[in-house]
Amino acid sequence: MIEDSQRNFGAILLLILVIALAIYTACFKLVLWIVNGLAVFTGLFLLFLWIVNGVIGYIEHGAVLSDTEPRLTDEDDQQMKVKYEAVLTRF
Repeated sequence: MIEDSQRNFGAILLLILVIALAIYTACFKLVLWIVNGLAVFTGLFLLFLWIVNGVIGYIEHGAVLSDTEPRLTDEDDQQMKVKYEAVLTRF
């Protein structure tokens, strides 16, 4: 009688151990899946920021190149102000 109960206890203990190992493995795989997902998301986000930074740099470089174009002189600026004032005073 004692031997049967000891066998049952051993079988139950082994079953609990197998179930615990299965749960641990499933949780470990879930954690790895989440960590890998976060790593991929972080990589894609950094790639997006790198592309945006490149686009902004390209736009700024274009703005720097357009600075070499001739600007309005003070006389031209004054003429534009007079024209705008004339238009605004009509209304």
